[in-house]
Amino acid sequence: MSLTTERPDTEDGISPRQLLIEGLLNVGPALCAYFGLRLIGFSELHALMAATAVSATQGVVKMAWKRALDPVSLLVVPIFGVSLIIAWLTRDPRLSQVTNEVPGMLLGTYFLVSALIGKPLTELLVAKLWAGGVEKLAGEQGWTDADHGSYHRLHVHVSFWCGIFSLLFSGLMVVIIYSFSVDVVQAVNPVVSMFTTGGLIVGVVVAIRMYLRRKERALSGQ
Repeated sequence: MSLTTERPDTEDGISPRQLLIEGLLNVGPALCAYFGLRLIGFSELHALMAATAVSATQGVVKMAWKRALDPVSLLVVPIFGVSLIIAWLTRDPRLSQVTNEVPGMLLGTYFLVSALIGKPLTELLVAKLWAGGVEKLAGEQGWTDADHGSYHRLHVHVSFWCGIFSLLFSGLMVVIIYSFSVDVVQAVNPVVSMFTTGGLIVGVVVAIRMYLRRKERALSGQ
């Protein structure tokens, strides 16, 4: 992940094309499973259960392929399991679809709480994905304590609004689930979620880069 002004967007980072491909690989199999089964006459409930099982299997395979415990997969795989159980017990596909929104709600809450307690999630993610990058940049530019404090406050604001946005989106999806047919929601939700998540990632990166550029110009002008 590259946040400095000296490197191209694609170097050491994730390009929009990569985000799109990864997003399609994440949502494509489940969509194919759902609408493939619907086309051959399966009910909404059974097609949804199959799609949920495919998504859960993807998460397990991803962890096995990487030979590492992926935090996101560790969160969503059990929730997909709960969604399957709810669908089986209640025979209500909409309730199962609502259950699938829980990861987004938890993520939004995590963003929000992390900002409120002064340990913004975006700052932790940047430190992990761009290990040592901020420290190196701060050393090169001679950041003061005030500069470090300003950088931290940026992440507090970014994490706060990421949390608000994620929770609002999850709430909107619940409204959509109960306003439209299961087929429509199943087609719209994964695609909208993919582009929303990608947009959120790009927005965070752009906000941090703009801040670092302003900081660089301000320090070079002193």
